[in-house]
Amino acid sequence: MANMRAARDTFLHYLADNLPSLTFHNLRVDKTDPKLNEIMLNAVNVTFHNSDLVGPSDLSNTLVTVDVINDSELAAVDQVEQISQLLFTAAYAPLMDYTNPSAPVQIGSERLFWALTMRFKPVHADNFFHLSALLHLFVHFS
Repeated sequence: MANMRAARDTFLHYLADNLPSLTFHNLRVDKTDPKLNEIMLNAVNVTFHNSDLVGPSDLSNTLVTVDVINDSELAAVDQVEQISQLLFTAAYAPLMDYTNPSAPVQIGSERLFWALTMRFKPVHADNFFHLSALLHLFVHFS
C-alpha cells in the first residue's frame, strides 16, 4: 500500500520539477531543523494539513495550503498564474516513491489527483505580498 508520504513527495516534486524558476518550500515540523517550520520569502510555501485515509475502494485525501509569498506583488501574481496553469494542464500525476530521490519509482498504476479550482486569496502582511490557496489532493491506495 502506498502512503501519504508518497503523495506529499509526488506533489512537491511535480511542482518543483515543472516550475524550476520558482523556489518551493515545504513547511513542516522538524526539531533538527527549526527553519523548516518558518515561511520563506520569495518562495512558494507548501503546507500539508489533515489527511483522511480510507479503505482501498475509495479515495483518500489530504488538504494542502499553497502560499505564494513575495516582496513584489506583481511577481507573486505571476507565480500564482504559473502554478495554476501547471495544475490545470493535468489534474493528476503518477504517484512516485522518492525514498531514493535520485531514482524515484512509480508506485504501480496509482495516481495523485487534484481539483481544477484554486482560489488564491490575499493574506494581510506588512512587509511582503501573500496569496494563499487551499487544495485537496486525492489518491487511491490499493
